[in-house]
Amino acid sequence: MSGELVSIIAVCYNHSAYVAEALDAILAQDYPNLEVIVTDDRSPDDSDGAIRAWLAANDHPDHFTYRPNQQNKGLCATLNATVPLTRGTYVQVIACDDVMTPDKISRQVARFAECGPDTALVCSNFDYVDEHGNYLRTEFPEGFSFPQQDVFSHILRGYRGHYRLVHSPTVLMRRSALVAAGPYDETIVQEDLDMWLRITRRHRVAYVDAVLVKYRVLSSSLSNSITVRPALVRDRVYVVAKFLAEETDPARRESLIFRQRKLLRALVNMEPGHDRAHKLLRRVAVDRLPTPRLAALTGADQLNELLTNLPARVRPDAALFREVSAPLVRRVKSLFG
Repeated sequence: MSGELVSIIAVCYNHSAYVAEALDAILAQDYPNLEVIVTDDRSPDDSDGAIRAWLAANDHPDHFTYRPNQQNKGLCATLNATVPLTRGTYVQVIACDDVMTPDKISRQVARFAECGPDTALVCSNFDYVDEHGNYLRTEFPEGFSFPQQDVFSHILRGYRGHYRLVHSPTVLMRRSALVAAGPYDETIVQEDLDMWLRITRRHRVAYVDAVLVKYRVLSSSLSNSITVRPALVRDRVYVVAKFLAEETDPARRESLIFRQRKLLRALVNMEPGHDRAHKLLRRVAVDRLPTPRLAALTGADQLNELLTNLPARVRPDAALFREVSAPLVRRVKSLFG
C-alpha cells in the first residue's frame, strides 16, 4: 500500500437497481490505499440482497465492510454512526446511485497534496445522468474558475449562476476537519448545506477541473419529491437561522440573509391553495421583510407565524404594483428594443 488511507462510506437507501454499478466504480478506483464501509438504511426494496450478492460475486474484497442498519435511521444518523469507524486521513461519502470515475480518489488526494493543511475539502465537476445512466448535462463549463476566497458566501449566494458549488458526491473531505465540525445534525433530512457551511466557515476548498462523478437524477429522490421538498426547504431555513444566530461578519451575514429570503420565497411558491397572484404578493412581502425579522427565525413556531402573517404585510398600493410589474415591463422592453 502507498499513499494516505482514504475511507469511502457508500450509503444505500432504495438503490437496489444501482448499487452494483456504484460498488463496481468504487472497486475500480486506481488509488491503492482504501477502506470501504457500505451501509444500507433498512431499505424496503432489495438493496440488502443486492449488496450481499455483489459482495459474494466479487469474493468479498478485503477492504470492503458491510454494515447494514437494523432499523431505518435516516442519512445523518447513519453517517454519525459510521464516521467514527473510519480510519482514513480523508473521507468520501457517496450514495449508491451515484458513480465515481476510476481516478476520482487519486486525483483528489493529489490535489490535497498541492494545497496547504487548511484545505478541508476537494470537490470537482460532475455530470447529471438520468435513471438509466443517460447523460443530461455537465454542471460547470470546462476551465471553470472556482472561487478562491469565501466559499461560505458563494455556497449561499451561488457563483456565476451555479448553486451546487460544493456538491456532496464530488467531495473528498479531510477527516480531521469533518470530525472537528461536529456530528451531523440528525434533526434535519439532508446534511449537505449544514456541513458545508460549518467546514467552509473555517477552512479552504480546492477544486479539480474534471468530471469525477456521475450524479443520478431520480424521480424518487428527496430533492425531486413534491411531498418532501417543502420539508427540505424548511430544514434549510433552520440551518441558515442557526448560522445567523452565530455569525458576526457583516458580509457573511448579508449572504445568509440573501439565502434566507430565497428559501422563504421558495416556500411561498410551494404553498397549496393559493393562486399565482396571491403567491406573487407573498413573495414581494418576503422581499420587504426587515433583516431583524429574518434573523429571528429560530424554529418552526417562528417560521409558521411569519408565513401565516405574510398576507397582512401586503397592501395593493401603487408602489407595490410597480414592484410586481417591473420584471414584466423589462421583458416587454427587451423584446421590442
